[in-house]
Amino acid sequence: MDVAVRLGWYYLRVPEHQCRRIRVGNIRNARFDLLQTWRNSPVLNDVRRQTAIDNTNNACSECIIRYWCLGGCRGETYAAKGMLNAKACNCRDLRKSIIEMFWILADNSQWIKTMTHIITSAGQDKIFDTEDDVKSDVISRQKRESKKSS
Repeated sequence: MDVAVRLGWYYLRVPEHQCRRIRVGNIRNARFDLLQTWRNSPVLNDVRRQTAIDNTNNACSECIIRYWCLGGCRGETYAAKGMLNAKACNCRDLRKSIIEMFWILADNSQWIKTMTHIITSAGQDKIFDTEDDVKSDVISRQKRESKKSS
């Protein structure tokens, strides 16, 4: 989702999509603050609450694949059903596809690489293919840090 401006109002919207806009603030107001609106808007907080995959009012809250499909496209669901927390229009297809992919991966375990994510001090994800890559990165980072402190 992104934020769009129309007639001075900020709207939450999905780019190039038919879903209705959700008004979150007026940029013509001299006191308008985008960062504060993003963090504290009751409208955006309600959107976040409704679309949280574990929200018990969300149609997906009990589904076994909810962490993989994340409820499908919430904008598409909102456009079709008028509710952010309704069951996705293509739920059955998403569920079937994801379960099928799990079976394919189970039958072809060589396709799965061990991936380790390390959060660097800059806050960026690094992805390593092997444990040796991880060790090498940790050692080089420790060397850089010890040079800085000397």
